[in-house]
Amino acid sequence: MPTDFEIIAGFLSRFDGDEVSGRDLAPPPSEVQEKLAAFARGEMAESDRSAICEAMKENPHWVTFLADNVKKLRETAS
Repeated sequence: MPTDFEIIAGFLSRFDGDEVSGRDLAPPPSEVQEKLAAFARGEMAESDRSAICEAMKENPHWVTFLADNVKKLRETAS
């Protein structure tokens, strides 16, 4: 069984520059993007908000998309 050091050393030996390996997180599907935008605008029914929050628990990278929508709304409001 490899030690923690051997695992890290193996990872570093594959690292050859600024490139980081990992999975690319795809943006939410278009229907989810629309729901997240409505959520950000405060235009979503409570039952729908609960559902989208549950979906974000399963897909935490969607929170970034929601935050971007909120930031855009704040910028246009200023």
